[in-house]
Amino acid sequence: MIGRYLIAAAAFFVLGFGQAGAMTPPSIVSATDLPDLIARENPVILSAQSQANEKGNEPGYLKGAYAVDEDLWTSDSRSQAHLDDLALWSRLIGELGIGSRQRLVIVYDNGALKFASRVRYLLHHYGIDRAVLVNGGWPAIEQQIKDGKLEGQPHRSVPFPQSYTAVIVQPPIPVVTRAEVLANYKNPMFQIVDVRTPGEYTGKDNNPPVPRPGHIPNAINVPLQNLLDASGNVPPNPQLRAAFLRYGVDPRKRLMFYCYDGARSSLVATMAVKAGFSAVNLYYLSFLDWSSNPNDPVVTGPNPATAR
Repeated sequence: MIGRYLIAAAAFFVLGFGQAGAMTPPSIVSATDLPDLIARENPVILSAQSQANEKGNEPGYLKGAYAVDEDLWTSDSRSQAHLDDLALWSRLIGELGIGSRQRLVIVYDNGALKFASRVRYLLHHYGIDRAVLVNGGWPAIEQQIKDGKLEGQPHRSVPFPQSYTAVIVQPPIPVVTRAEVLANYKNPMFQIVDVRTPGEYTGKDNNPPVPRPGHIPNAINVPLQNLLDASGNVPPNPQLRAAFLRYGVDPRKRLMFYCYDGARSSLVATMAVKAGFSAVNLYYLSFLDWSSNPNDPVVTGPNPATAR
């Protein structure tokens, strides 16, 4: 199963994506890129809102930006049945005023990146070829507003719903299922990467809570925060690739990233593709799904990549 996704991914990179003549920006863009992108593309702009944001730390609104409820998108992608429900995703995406697969969609959050990353990843997974995440989120955008490069507004804009037909797009980061992980976690050519905190990985910290704390056997621990720069942003590619390699990610293997529920791992998987890793897969349902099944093995203890 994994093999067919990787073949599809290889074809994807050879053929490219998007309509002929449509320029496709990278999946992660700088806030300094936005003035040109907005002027040239007339994009849909989404401010990812979540109850997990501390009061006073919510992202604001660029001119014309709509709010997307990241908590709703989390609950609506909590099971394989949800992920397979194309009617659901057609409705959710259309409600945001998106009617074309080729429309540029810019997504940002309060700077945590994981909230916007989930939305961006799901948009692409359901056919939006040109969905991008703003590195640095609202703080970086706000600086551009202060510098007079962008324009903000005090409240969200209201989208005009569009008709959208969701399709599942696997490349460049295929979604893998629990069954596929179970069948491959002992495979030496398949590297499982847990991007949660060390405490979550070892099982000492069960927050956010899972039924059985610990990690998937043979997974190495590469915490998201260890890959970001001192400001909490995605670093340039040379530094990013070096960080992945330093923490034991093997470019010769088929990589499978997971976290608690898909938010952090969607970001790290996107970062891995940005850094030049090719065989990147995402266990989107992640450890919340895995630990909920009593037949799936869970282990505790230190990271084998660093334990001596």
